[in-house]
Amino acid sequence: MTTIPIKPPRSFFSMATRQHLAIQDVLDEVAVEAKEMLLKPTSTWNNVPHFIIHKTPKGREVFTTEKPYLYLTRGTRVRYATMTGGFMAKTKIRVLSSGPGAGGVAFISRKHPRPGIKARGWEEMVKEKMDKTMPAAINKAIRGTLK
Repeated sequence: MTTIPIKPPRSFFSMATRQHLAIQDVLDEVAVEAKEMLLKPTSTWNNVPHFIIHKTPKGREVFTTEKPYLYLTRGTRVRYATMTGGFMAKTKIRVLSSGPGAGGVAFISRKHPRPGIKARGWEEMVKEKMDKTMPAAINKAIRGTLK
């Protein structure tokens, strides 16, 4: 499918409208970049989570509702899965990538609670990165409207 954008010339818009549209474009680009970064740790997963970009009046929200991802990024107080000997997690705390890992689940039992999953902190890492890069991107976009 081919898409042809139909837009009026920029000269038809006021300066404020052009700047608003430029900021919206930056927010869209940053949201896509954040989504790509959030997906990096899942590159070796069999079931890759689906992320949604939601437009809000003041920005964008990038999120998933898939529990395995949320358990890892946010951590848990307790877990009921007992892992096999030699188990090695595919992901590490505050690292936006994944490795091959080793082992798996030996059994799951509520009778044998284990220490929780340590939070990987991926959401915080991506937000920190976006908070650092977004102001410069917005300033550049606004400067582009002044031409």
